[in-house]
Formats: sequence, structure tokens, C-alpha cells
Amino acid sequence: MAEKLIFLYLILLPLMKVPKPAFMGTKLQYADLIFIPIFIIFLFRKYKDRSGFLRDKINISLILLILVSFLSFLLSPLIPKNGIFLDFAGLVYLVSLFIAITSIINNKKTLTRASFLLFIAALFVSCVGILISVLYNIFKVESLSYFVYEKASGAQSALVPFARPSSLLNLPEMFINFVLLGLSGAFLYRIQLDKRDTAKKRFVDLGITGILLASFMAFSRSLAGVMLFLTLIAFHFFNSKGIMKYILRVTCLSGFLILLLSIIFFWIFTVYPVSFSTGDNAMPRIAYNTNLDTRVYLTKAALAIAIKYPYFGLGLGSFSDNFSSFLSRDDVLRLADIRGVFPEQLKIDPHSLYFGTLAEIGFLGLAVLLLFFMLLIYKSMRAYRLSVELMPFYRNSCFIFQAAFLGLLLNGFFVDILSMRSFWVSLSLVAVTANLVAREKGRT
Repeated sequence: MAEKLIFLYLILLPLMKVPKPAFMGTKLQYADLIFIPIFIIFLFRKYKDRSGFLRDKINISLILLILVSFLSFLLSPLIPKNGIFLDFAGLVYLVSLFIAITSIINNKKTLTRASFLLFIAALFVSCVGILISVLYNIFKVESLSYFVYEKASGAQSALVPFARPSSLLNLPEMFINFVLLGLSGAFLYRIQLDKRDTAKKRFVDLGITGILLASFMAFSRSLAGVMLFLTLIAFHFFNSKGIMKYILRVTCLSGFLILLLSIIFFWIFTVYPVSFSTGDNAMPRIAYNTNLDTRVYLTKAALAIAIKYPYFGLGLGSFSDNFSSFLSRDDVLRLADIRGVFPEQLKIDPHSLYFGTLAEIGFLGLAVLLLFFMLLIYKSMRAYRLSVELMPFYRNSCFIFQAAFLGLLLNGFFVDILSMRSFWVSLSLVAVTANLVAREKGRT
């Protein structure tokens, strides 16, 4: 029963813009409703079998993360604290989601089915995203504006001259990071197919192509994580003889490095829309200007908050409404000009997992979060080494989900992904594969 509910949760995970009843508000999603019975079943199982929970250092690090976040809530100088409490409750939910999925998916069959469903869900929202993008940008179907992210205008840079699809998710960044989770599911499902399942393999390959097309149409900094994932996959799996292996690897690696360097540059500078003209002598002339990017100002504010409240920060979810108070008047005016709003209307999320955590729960919170990530990476790498003598499925599973995890960690520098459900699902699958390896190793 719990496994089927997990499957339903994964299917509903990307359906954020499907019409909802009023009681769900803006933050509650259909998948969250499914988590309630999942968590009840998990608690019942843990009550029957209470051994081993605190033996896992990862669980201890998550308890510490919740504790530090709670202290941040209690000690926050902000009044009222309603918003902070809701974000703290959200973190408790996401940690509970991680623990529940890690516990319930406890065999190869369930993991494979979950991976297939993630692949299908990512393929579905990708096809929807491509269709919406074509209808809106080419055929000007304005009623679909709810499902796209309008192209930048005015003072903001516009590297992409069309509206980017966010599909059924709230933002292109959320879409691409869910796509990364779906890609990991697709590759894991593919590696367990029999050599005779040619039709199924072709379907998966076609699906992966469609998912990648949709993610590039959504074009955001999160593509860096996707390209890192593809590069790692290319070097790990494509070992066939011939020049195609090297072409694929060089293409993926070059694409990743070019994208990463471009992202770093545009993390610092906002390049205003470029204009092209010809002068009196008919010589072409390109006019452009530069200014510091929004993320530079957000980083300055995060560091200023951390200096003033070093231990526990301002409280979870507090950055957007308060960061401008920690910038100089000139910085606020420049940022407001870039965003095209009045200074008092500036409300922007941290645009970084790490700087956002630093500002909202302090150096202690960031240290505990990084400890959790390091323990998870260590556990996965250890499982990868142990799986050498086991079936290739377990070794490859460890690699695939760890590659997706690394891609998400890279995206964390440019996007605040701590509150994304897909991020925590991806982390849980890293732990699941490591646990399966440990269980299989214990049987041999």
C-alpha cells in the first residue's frame, strides 16, 4: 500500500499548475495530500520496528538541521513570525519526505517502478511544455501565458528572445530540476532492461531526447546541472569502440564547460539587450552596456545578514521580504532599476541554496546542511565501491543517482532549491540505492 502511494506521489509531483480547490492555497500541492497517508504508514512501521533509525548518521544530521531551524525561528528578531513558522514546517515536511521514501522503497522492484514513473512524469510534462511553447510563441495563443515565463524586457537582460515554458510547474528552474530527476529515472529504468527489449529501449531513448529538448527550451541556469549529469553519464556508460564515444564525451564536456563559464559570467553581469546598427561609413556597430547582476546584490545582502546574525540567521523564508534592508540605498535603487519595480516592491528569493541558507539559518544551519550532503555523498560512494562484486544494476544505480545529486548541488549555486520537493526526492533515491547495496552485501 505504501509503495503505491509513493508511486502516486511521484506522478502528482510536477502537477503544480493544475486547478486546485481553494483550501489548498498557493503552496499546498496535490502530492502533499498524498504524503499524509504515506507518513502515517511510515510512522506505524517505525513503531513496529524502531531499530536502526539513529544508527544512520544521515538521520542524525537531519534532526540537527531541524533543531537549528527551530532555534532560528525562536531567536529570529522578526515579528510576526507566522511566515517563518510556515517555512520551518515546510522543512520538517521535506525532511519527513526524505526519511519516508528512503524507508519505504526498500527493494529493486520498487525502485525500478519508481524510476519508470519518474521518467513517464518527466516525459509528460516535457511534451506539455514543448506544445505550450510552440502554441504560445509561434501561434500566439495568449490563454497559455499562465504556463510560460515571459521573456525579460526593459533593463533586464534577454538572452532568450521568447517566452520560456515552465510547463505544469511554477518556474522554468523547477521544471528543469524535475526533468533532471526524471532523466535519472529514465537511465536507471533503461539499464535494467533486457537486451531483447529493443522496442522499450528505443522508447526510452526517444523519451530522453524529448525531455532534453524541453529542458533546453526552458533555458535557465539549471541547465548546468543537466549538462553535468549528461557528461558524467557519457563518461560512465558509453564505452563502446569507435569514434562516436569520443565525440559524445567531448560534446557533453564542452557543452557543460561553456555553459558553466557563461553562467558564472552572467551571475556577475547583467548584459542589457544588445542593439545592432550601421554607422555613416556602413560599418556594423554593436551597442551594449553592463551592470552587476541581481544575484550580486542578493549575495551582498545574504552576507550582510550572516554577519549581523551569524549563528541562526533571520529565519527560514525571511530573505525575500527583508534583504533590501541590508543593502545600501544606492544598491537598492540599482536593483530596483534592473528589476523594473519601485524599491519598496523588491521581493526576491535568495537565488542560491547556499547563500539563502546562510542568511536564513546562519553559519550553523549551513554547516549542518553541508554535513548532511557530505554524509550522503560518502554513503553513496561507499555503496558504489561495495557494489563491484554485486550485480551491475546496483553499481550503475549508485552512479546515476549520485550524478543527478551532483547536478542538483551545482544548480544550488544559482537557484534556491532547498524547498523543491523534487530535490528531496532525488536525495532520498541516493540513500535508497546505497541502502539496497548494503542490504545485498549483507546477504552475500
